[in-house]
Amino acid sequence: HSGAVLMFLSSGYFLSKNCRREIEHTLDTNKPIVLVHESDPGRGSTVALLRAHECPRHLEDAIFAGRPAVGSI
Repeated sequence: HSGAVLMFLSSGYFLSKNCRREIEHTLDTNKPIVLVHESDPGRGSTVALLRAHECPRHLEDAIFAGRPAVGSI
């Protein structure tokens, strides 16, 4: 029943079966997505690397196109 979905982009997020299921449901129901990324380089991967190496190709545009990732504090 969420009004929007917060996706915390971290290493392994797109590799998780449960996270992928959540992503698919979010896209299927057209819920707004807010991308949050760990901004400390010592604690995670870059958005570019996650997008290029972990995000499934068929979901890449639906998740990232026109949607910047907000860095966490």
